[in-house]
Amino acid sequence: MFFGRRSKEKQRKLAAFLAFLIVIAMILSIILPFVTYAAETEDIIIKGEIGFNNKYKVGGTTPITIEITNNGEDFKGEVQVKILKEEYNNVTDYIVYAKDIELPRGSTKKFDMVVTTSNMQRYFNIELTDGKKSIAKKTIYATAFPPESRFVGVLSEDPQSLKYLKNVGFGEVIGNKLIELDENNFPTDINILNDFETVFINNFDTSKLSKEQINIMNQWVQSGGILILGTGPNSDKVLKGLGSEIASVVNKGITHTTDFTEMEQLGEKTLDSGQPLQIALLDIKNGEDILFSGNLPITTLIHEETGSVIIHHFDLGINPFAQWDGNRYMLTELYIKHIPVFAQTSNTSDSYDYDPYLNPYTLRLFPRQQQTGLVIGVLIIISVYIILVGPILYWILKVKDKREYGWFIIPILAFAFSGGIYLLSYKTIFNAPVGSSIGIVRLNTGETTSSLSISAGFFTPDTGESKITFAENIQPRVSYVDSSWDFRNRVINNGIKTEVISAKIRIGNANELIFYNDQSWAMNTVTASHTVNFAGPINASLTFKDNNLIGTIENHLGFDLETCILVVGDHYYYLDTLKNDDAMYIEKQISSRAKYRYEALDEIFGSVYDINAMNKKWGRELSKEEIHRLIQRREIFVNSNDRYHITTNSFNAQNIYGNNESTIVLYGYSEESLFGDVKINDKEIRNYNQNLFIIPLEIDYSKADQIEIPYGIIKPYITGNLGFSVEEYDQSIYIHSSGSLDLTYSIDPSIKLDEFQIQFMKSSSVDGSYIFNNESGIWEELSILPYEENVQKYRNSEGQIQIRFDVLVDDQKDNRMEIPKLRLKGDKQ
Repeated sequence: MFFGRRSKEKQRKLAAFLAFLIVIAMILSIILPFVTYAAETEDIIIKGEIGFNNKYKVGGTTPITIEITNNGEDFKGEVQVKILKEEYNNVTDYIVYAKDIELPRGSTKKFDMVVTTSNMQRYFNIELTDGKKSIAKKTIYATAFPPESRFVGVLSEDPQSLKYLKNVGFGEVIGNKLIELDENNFPTDINILNDFETVFINNFDTSKLSKEQINIMNQWVQSGGILILGTGPNSDKVLKGLGSEIASVVNKGITHTTDFTEMEQLGEKTLDSGQPLQIALLDIKNGEDILFSGNLPITTLIHEETGSVIIHHFDLGINPFAQWDGNRYMLTELYIKHIPVFAQTSNTSDSYDYDPYLNPYTLRLFPRQQQTGLVIGVLIIISVYIILVGPILYWILKVKDKREYGWFIIPILAFAFSGGIYLLSYKTIFNAPVGSSIGIVRLNTGETTSSLSISAGFFTPDTGESKITFAENIQPRVSYVDSSWDFRNRVINNGIKTEVISAKIRIGNANELIFYNDQSWAMNTVTASHTVNFAGPINASLTFKDNNLIGTIENHLGFDLETCILVVGDHYYYLDTLKNDDAMYIEKQISSRAKYRYEALDEIFGSVYDINAMNKKWGRELSKEEIHRLIQRREIFVNSNDRYHITTNSFNAQNIYGNNESTIVLYGYSEESLFGDVKINDKEIRNYNQNLFIIPLEIDYSKADQIEIPYGIIKPYITGNLGFSVEEYDQSIYIHSSGSLDLTYSIDPSIKLDEFQIQFMKSSSVDGSYIFNNESGIWEELSILPYEENVQKYRNSEGQIQIRFDVLVDDQKDNRMEIPKLRLKGDKQ
């Protein structure tokens, strides 16, 4: 009994001890994700930050800041960061980003890196190495957010006053991730800023930002970013550093208002604090006032190329607005109403690393030179060898009675003929590294600088380590769209947990990318970006007249644009080559019915599945090199055309089909090398470049007597309380459930409308079609005939025409309807 009690006492103590350990483990599990740990030496101290305050978006471009203090001897080596590429069974595959550094004794230095993430990586290993061994390590924990998360940047001296912005609706994703920015961490790389949906500047001195940061902000806005400014009593501080490129504003003083009627209507909450709101009297060039207090404008919208700047004439962080419980609702409704992109469904793919340009099939279609001469030459050499070594040599040796000489004559001849074949094939593409790159350039008319988006595949006959060196700083990134990983790691035993490094990216003046365990002729895929300066711009002067597009397009880029295609709404026109320093006259009839996209592309390129049809289309027998070039260019066009329209028109289910973006686009190809020389293992490579230029064109009405816009040019904004999807290939809307479908056509308010007509075909599921009369406030039956009298009553205050279709879907009815098209005539106001 005594021993039994002692045993139970020990069990109780052991249980208590175990419980204590469990509690400690639970506490540590909560604390650890927010701290860093390291295997640092006393001589080396490493600090680091991943993204912004150790928050980053998966699939985006992530800045990493590293600070290293050296209390030991002088150091020269590398700082490395391991980025998780993928996990497969028990294999964890990393990419290492590395940068050469020098640290004198007693020094502290900061180093910046820009990396691309593709997985939810919680911790990042930073390592200091001298090339032979590791000197010090540090692990930094970070919080990863999925690609669909909305990053909202906040530049403010009092960011706490703007915490409510996390609940402002910028789309269907609920909740924003507020990222506090300042002059020290505001991006100088547009790829980083592209991870932000919106940037707010409120109560912040923008003169603290560098010129480079302001330029990047301007580029971001021009390419689709949304910049929102809060001003009021801090207007001078907020505006003085931005420059006229972003917003040209004259401050005429401060006033006060207590009329919050319009704000309360949007926010559906009463603002009755009794405290006046300070309003800046701002004269804003090219601004559209979108919110009023009585007759006093208190918010103005500036439309940039594809982005927007919203200027609130009040401070977003000062009462009574900051503490109003309707502020987030009011801002949500205001932004959605005037910036359609905020109403859209997120286009982010579930795949973290998808690029439609980077298609292994398309990259492998580079126009190889024909090897017919090589094949014939080799066959001739082999035939001569067979004849010489066979009957001729046998006859000679038999006559001479020296047949034993054949034992050394035949190997000598074999060696000689093999050498001949080697010399014949020495200059072919099969004995040297090869590169195939696809570049996408979006260039506005009149501009001479643009960003080149690069997708490339590199092939080498060697095995082992492949070192790819780029002459320019193009920020290369490893992509994962091919199966080379399987070939590299076939020898790995998946039954054992293994860590591998498949590639290393060295960051510096000349970027270097090393693939390890490479296999002969495996394709290593890389994406990158590079800023390109051209000799001159593309200029255009186009207008519509008598249902024709007429005008000129001039090319001053410094090289020809080949296989040019002009897309006008839903119409496709082949223009051939636009030569450098030359102008092309355009006169293209716009038919009321456009061909489907693939039908139009078959007419331009020929059917890629029928070589005879391609030969017939081009009027001659095409070489294999020409066929590869045409097929590759078609594939690039289809992929980039899809991406361009998704980006600018943003159509998808429950959403919109079009907006005010240009629907006249010039596409043209060039095989110029736009990102410098490339070497593999220090060898020159044969690099095949295929660059597609995407150039939006505007209509010039300055010399036109009358404004005319044909069918298909103005695309509708589509919403509805029913399920639907849009298929642009056949210009159709597919209805999935019953309800109402609303289409809004935005027409330039400066056009005085004289006549318009809407072309539509009713499907059996359409129960009624209507047009909204803004004078009577009634939905009238929609007519297929032209509207020619008192047409202004069908336009709202923003110049829009609205139509509606009531749809009743069942199994017996057609669920497809063509997208209605608008044409109009008018005059300049």
